[in-house]
Amino acid sequence: MEARGTKTLDKAGYARIRRACETNRQRLLVRLCGEVGLRPVEIARIQPGDIRAHVHDGNVHYFLRVRGDGGSNARDAYLPREVKRELDRYVESEGINDAAPVFDVSPRRLQMLVGEAVERAVAAGAESLRGVSTADLRRYCARAQLRAGVPPAVVMAVGGWSRLDGFAADPDEVGEATAAAAFARADSDDGSRLRAAFQRAIRRRDRR
Repeated sequence: MEARGTKTLDKAGYARIRRACETNRQRLLVRLCGEVGLRPVEIARIQPGDIRAHVHDGNVHYFLRVRGDGGSNARDAYLPREVKRELDRYVESEGINDAAPVFDVSPRRLQMLVGEAVERAVAAGAESLRGVSTADLRRYCARAQLRAGVPPAVVMAVGGWSRLDGFAADPDEVGEATAAAAFARADSDDGSRLRAAFQRAIRRRDRR
């Protein structure tokens, strides 16, 4: 069973955990927790054939089928393009077929692999990361999505949350089209902020 999250992880701390990973498998595991919001038991059930594409406003968004007990479809998690590319590379390098588990180990072993990356980050000087768990990585993912402007109901639906810090919503009403539209808006807002920051920098330079 996944441990309850107790640590508040920030962007810099998450980056240090990623850098501490020694193998492609370990880095992919960290990203599936921290950027897709999966639990170890869910990661253990992933198959390459679980990836689906959804086109919204001419852009392709990817979703990952999350299997529940007995193989039922529990939800569709949003799969960022960079994480999908890393997952594709890993599947290809390991020669995994579409109907085989991507990680043929137990959920407990997956937790241990993530924990080993955290321990290396701590040993490298990031003492504040001591005790960070896969549950903390999942919570980091949800907070990052909320900060990006993704509506709470969508975050709950793609992350399998029943509640988010007091937000009340009905994730059952969220489908792939709604989720893709929300993430598209978040991506667009990020681009607008970057353009605005660049324009401000140019104006400051011109005034010198």
